[in-house]
Amino acid sequence: MFGIVGAVSPSAWWGDGWLARRARTAPKTLRVWLDMGTAETAGADAEHQLAGARAVRDALLAAGLTTVHYEEIEGARHNEAAWADRLGRILTFLLPAD
Repeated sequence: MFGIVGAVSPSAWWGDGWLARRARTAPKTLRVWLDMGTAETAGADAEHQLAGARAVRDALLAAGLTTVHYEEIEGARHNEAAWADRLGRILTFLLPAD
């Protein structure tokens, strides 16, 4: 069992919403970072991918998780440079010093 999850640019649309359905049963103690760039793909695919990530976020919150960070990064693409730009914030959130 994992205690932290860093889902960066996830393919949450996959499996007809499987990930969102699975997120509904996540343990309440799970700490989750979930983000998605708004320019990961072009056109309607971008909105479809964002909708998948939002569905996972909503499912986690509905499951009662209180330590969920969700972010849509304006203009961010699906590549290593975009992920590297936010890696420090991701690690700080997932591995707090407290």
